[in-house]
Amino acid sequence: MIENVPGFLSANDGEDWRTVVEELRRFGHSTTRLIVDAAAFAPKSRARVFLFGHKGGLMLPEPPPARDDLRLAEAAEWDGDWWPAPRLGAFLTAMSVIQSERVTSYRRREVPWFFGFYRRTRDGRSVWEVRADERTGALRRRGAARQSKRY
Repeated sequence: MIENVPGFLSANDGEDWRTVVEELRRFGHSTTRLIVDAAAFAPKSRARVFLFGHKGGLMLPEPPPARDDLRLAEAAEWDGDWWPAPRLGAFLTAMSVIQSERVTSYRRREVPWFFGFYRRTRDGRSVWEVRADERTGALRRRGAARQSKRY
């Protein structure tokens, strides 16, 4: 079994994927793939592709569907360690106007909510962005493309 990001399917115009599948087949294995998104189990968007090389038949179950009812508030520690004011201030000033306005609107809510955030480079500058869907994202390597559902 090989596990990787869905981008593995299209990396190098799909040549990397084809090479691995062809090598498994050269060794007499049949191949089957399955894509599973962590959103089926947790408030996180992190799809993974699994490639199975096998001899004989292999029946894989249908992957569970991503759920949209899972929220970070269900997994967060309400009495956890919160950022001190200087760190929060540095975070808030390292946002674009759009992101800052989003956070300001969140802060006006009467009930606390939890949102994931991530760093990204915009116009050559590192900035923070806040997700709007009450989930966390996958860790990405520097320069990685935006998460997509192109698999």
